[in-house]
Amino acid sequence: SISYFHGIFDGFDIGRFLFGDDPRNNRGLSVLRQNDSRTYLDASKINLLMTKDRDFPSVKNISEFTLLPVYSLHVHSKKLNIFREKHTNKLIKKAVLNSKSSSRTIFSFSVFFKSLIAALLRRIKYVRFLW
Repeated sequence: SISYFHGIFDGFDIGRFLFGDDPRNNRGLSVLRQNDSRTYLDASKINLLMTKDRDFPSVKNISEFTLLPVYSLHVHSKKLNIFREKHTNKLIKKAVLNSKSSSRTIFSFSVFFKSLIAALLRRIKYVRFLW
C-alpha cells in the first residue's frame, strides 16, 4: 500500500497496539501498547504522530524524512466510543500521544461480568445434562 497509495492501511498491528485486544478474549482484560511477537510489525518501534493537516495518525519515515498517512486502523478492542463521531478524534489523538508510554492493562468490569454470567450458564447447563 505504501508504493501504490503512499500510505498505510492497518490490518491489525497498529490499532491493536494503540487500543488493545478485545477484552472478551481475556475475561475483561486488555493490554495497551504491547507488541505482539507473532506479527510482522513491531508497532512499538514506529513513530506515530498527529499533524494539523489530518485528524488521523501518520507514521514518520525516518529514512526518507517523510510522513506516511495511516488510512485505517484495525480497532481490535471493539471499543464503541472510538466509532462515535464526537469521540473519535479525541481518542485517536490521545492514543497516538501515549504511543511511546509503557504498556498498560485495562480491566472492563462489564465485559468480565458478562463473561462470568455466560460461564455460569454453561456450567449449569452441563450439570443438568449430567443428571
